[in-house]
Amino acid sequence: MTRNDTIPPDFKKCIDTATDLRLQLKFSDINSKIATICSVYNSESIILKTIQELLEQSKRVGHTLDFFVILNRGGGNTVNVFPPMDKSKGVLATYEKLRKKLGFDEIIQATINEKGKLLLKEKLKTEESKNRLFVIHQHNSPLRAGKAVALGDLFRYFLGTVSKTYQPKYLYMVDAETRLRVIPEGKSRFNPEIKTPDGLKEMINSVQPGQVVGSRFLFLKYSDKGEPRWGESIPPLQHSINLMIGTPTLNVANGGSLIGYYADFMPVYCSMFKVYPRTSNEDSLALTILYAMNYQFKLLNQVIHTNLCPDSDIDAYNQFVRWKLANKCLREEVGIKMSRRLHKGNLYYMLFTIGSIFRWPGYERIGRIFQAFTLSSAIDITIEKEKHDWQNGDASW
Repeated sequence: MTRNDTIPPDFKKCIDTATDLRLQLKFSDINSKIATICSVYNSESIILKTIQELLEQSKRVGHTLDFFVILNRGGGNTVNVFPPMDKSKGVLATYEKLRKKLGFDEIIQATINEKGKLLLKEKLKTEESKNRLFVIHQHNSPLRAGKAVALGDLFRYFLGTVSKTYQPKYLYMVDAETRLRVIPEGKSRFNPEIKTPDGLKEMINSVQPGQVVGSRFLFLKYSDKGEPRWGESIPPLQHSINLMIGTPTLNVANGGSLIGYYADFMPVYCSMFKVYPRTSNEDSLALTILYAMNYQFKLLNQVIHTNLCPDSDIDAYNQFVRWKLANKCLREEVGIKMSRRLHKGNLYYMLFTIGSIFRWPGYERIGRIFQAFTLSSAIDITIEKEKHDWQNGDASW
């Protein structure tokens, strides 16, 4: 692990590559296209509602949407929603029915082969006036597993279109479960009455060239029908993060809702996946690169996006293990000084966790405080044990 403030060579290479790509692009003021990107796996119950909501929100603000949904390693059960495209009448009818239901002008099928090459029948063009859904089936292979691999395959394709045929105005990164909401004035973001789905408008109105805009994420459990279960109790670690997000300790967004100008964002993601093709923390790594390139980051406290919280305690624990392990890997990738731009350290996590849980209604029981403290400590021990296996792709998590 890096123990000083020097910039690792790979991170410097990543910054230099992104800077060079950025110089090749111009800001697009002639269109209002939003390119939205999402990698999915086993997301059958939640992805359609997410796509539909974001399309409706983009229409309300007078923008058109290109939604790229990548079925990572075949997509798992998501293939039940987006079956592999062929010319049979049944599949064609399924996609036509889906197009009308969601409200798109066109659904375009693509594949990513075993070598990671994206194959489209026609060259990608901006086509400002159309709302399009791109359904991309990635080759089902262990070598193509992971969100970063799926996104990297798509951004390599984008890299080949630099300043040529495709340049939307905005690039918006989301997750399968992302549901944007605006917090009404005087209301808590934990209030189950949050029903104002105009978060995309707030984000677009806030972003400027040279800026990155994110929304606060909110852990929630989801129903079998893919709807957030507002107000339902969640495990203490995830609850603590809900309380902590937006404070100086964790003033950061995640990849579930992050928007910027395409000319700013695209070079960063292209260079990142070129230098770090299997990063386990693409969200924080991208933000760190943007910080290093002197972009401004803005977290909108009045806008939230939902984040799927596992139902079982053990799955919630494992989720936290993966996140904290990924943050430790981030320190090695970018150096301690840069990583601290996003994460202030475990001591702050624990102090905030204990204080917040103790104050929050419904969490007064002292046992919950000690549970959070014990789990967080156990995670650090587990990470040290699993670290070597994780980096070599053999971790049980």
